[in-house]
Amino acid sequence: MNKLTYFKLKRESCGFPPMLFESLEMEIAYAGKTNILHIFEKLGVKAKIHSSIPEQREAGKTYELTEFRKFPNLIPGCLIEQPGNCEIFGVPVYIHCEHSILRISLCPSAGDITGEDIKNAQSIEAHLNGVTF
Repeated sequence: MNKLTYFKLKRESCGFPPMLFESLEMEIAYAGKTNILHIFEKLGVKAKIHSSIPEQREAGKTYELTEFRKFPNLIPGCLIEQPGNCEIFGVPVYIHCEHSILRISLCPSAGDITGEDIKNAQSIEAHLNGVTF
């Protein structure tokens, strides 16, 4: 695999029968809402901020998928929605924030990292070169 600075290869077994899935992931530590918004700005991610706690799903209750998707998925400890599937610097990624860590994942649909995925990771890293969070 070509040299990457921020992204690391992650392999996970999941499903039945178990299959090996690969992703490229990088992590950025954050300290609170202001820092999250600063990181989002540097990544070009549009933050969706709520002024009050939106309606949340009830634990133990069953929902139809369309109804379930209506509930916003908030970053723990603040009123900002998880970015989830989005684009940074023109590259499709998945972003999730939890436990003071913002995780960016390049997850190929086929489960195996390709040369194109590595090029996408290198492109993101080139945009982040010299950026401070």
